[in-house]
Amino acid sequence: MIPAGGTFGGKHTLTDFGMYPKSKIIFNPPEVKRTIVDVPEADGILDYTGLLTGKIAYGDRVGTLEFLALTSTDYAAIYSQVLAHFHGKEMRVVLDDDPQFFYKGRFSVSKWKSVEGASSIAIDYDLEPYKYPLDQSASIDWLWNDLFNTTIYYGTFAVSGTKQRNLINPSGTNLTPKFTCSSAMQVVFGGATYQLPAGSTESPGFALSPGNNNMTFKGNGNVLVDYVLGAQL
Repeated sequence: MIPAGGTFGGKHTLTDFGMYPKSKIIFNPPEVKRTIVDVPEADGILDYTGLLTGKIAYGDRVGTLEFLALTSTDYAAIYSQVLAHFHGKEMRVVLDDDPQFFYKGRFSVSKWKSVEGASSIAIDYDLEPYKYPLDQSASIDWLWNDLFNTTIYYGTFAVSGTKQRNLINPSGTNLTPKFTCSSAMQVVFGGATYQLPAGSTESPGFALSPGNNNMTFKGNGNVLVDYVLGAQL
């Protein structure tokens, strides 16, 4: 199976350049910016990372992507096209395997090696540490699975009496859910009961923590769950 590609600055690696990733495109994680003090004559070090701000700071994502292009004998023309688009350019990237987010940073062509009928291409990248939501709204009606009648990322489901749902927050930060109900309902979460009137409720009084958020809906009607995605690692 050919690894999925991505759209770099509005052009797709395969459809626009005929480039196949040699392996699945995964950008390297950003370096953790550590604040450490090495005390002379003492064992170990003192780690003050995140102490002043309460959060961890990160450096850029740096690495190299390798592609294979099945090229004709006109290597010079293809080489010029790739250089013109990538070399030294700052752009957004949307990966086929992660279509809701984009990365942004600078790229450069570091190596090009051609043999008869094919070219090996190495492209260096220096990206910001976070990926960003392509669309602030996460409301897509297919990202939930009713196989076990519990799990939902976001989307629409029906409530008849009671309905248990595990609202999974895929990000690394708390998210505020938005509920749109066809009729008034209640939702029990974290030992508390919250009222959801008919229509949209953008501030239900609680947030979704990263990972699992099990809750029970009570009422009759349809519920649409949505939330605003934030920057993620």
